[in-house]
Amino acid sequence: MTSVFSLHNDAQKNVMERFVRWQQNEQPPDEMFWVFGADAIRMSAALPEWFGELTTITRLNLVGFHELTKLPDSLGRLTALTRIYLDECRVLRTLPESLGQLSALVTLSLGFCWSLMDLPKSLGKLKALEELNLPSCFALTRLPESLGELAALKRLVVTSCTALTQLPDSICQLAALEHLSMGRCSALTALPHSLGQLAALKSLNLRYCVLLTALPDSLGSLTSLAVLKLEYCRALSRLPMSMVYLPDNIDVTTCISLYPPHYVQNMAEIKRFFLTRPHPLHTFVFILAARRHKMPHMPDEVWLVFGGGGMMFRR
Repeated sequence: MTSVFSLHNDAQKNVMERFVRWQQNEQPPDEMFWVFGADAIRMSAALPEWFGELTTITRLNLVGFHELTKLPDSLGRLTALTRIYLDECRVLRTLPESLGQLSALVTLSLGFCWSLMDLPKSLGKLKALEELNLPSCFALTRLPESLGELAALKRLVVTSCTALTQLPDSICQLAALEHLSMGRCSALTALPHSLGQLAALKSLNLRYCVLLTALPDSLGSLTSLAVLKLEYCRALSRLPMSMVYLPDNIDVTTCISLYPPHYVQNMAEIKRFFLTRPHPLHTFVFILAARRHKMPHMPDEVWLVFGGGGMMFRR
């Protein structure tokens, strides 16, 4: 197929602009556009510098551009952009530093960008950014320290980023963050000690973080937390005592491998607690310890979830 960027310059711009308008549902495509333009654009390995001349667009959707390896520096001139979708750009390796010039950007989605290795330092300049989606970016080894400068960020998703070993300490500066999802980050070994500074955090997903050995003591300071998911964190051997200070309506789902009896007497404020695939001995110790403390120290509900069913104990 002929690449759209082998055409005459004016023809390139015409096809590209029609493609972008179509993506924004502003202009219906005609038959010639489909035959000559759309598929050719998707097969392009790079976008030309004049792409930055499309200054009026507010939404950029390049989902499924499987050959795209980079974006032009002129991206920063698209200052009207509020949403960028680059999901499934599987050979995209990096983003230009000019990304930080997009002061109106609210959503940046990079899911399944398998080759993406890092994010630009200028990321922190995106003061309007509310949602950053990075699921299944398998080559991503770190997040920039400038992440903490995203004052408006409400949702951060890094699920299945299997090369990510740690989070920057600056993440604790995200005062507006409500949802943090790190499930299946199988190389993640620890969380920042000051995680408890995320006062607005409502949900924390750590499912299948199989190398995570402990949670920070500051966890109990997450006064807005409503959902905590810890299923299959097989290396997690204890929960911090500060969990007793979490909100009384929190749902905790865990498969903790060791459950010390002395902890049970401090669980009065947790309403519902899940143990997935519990070890029989640990289950017995849990129930025995709770009864010795006369049940008021138990959560309202304790669920013991097995492969084919489960049991529920009420206070």
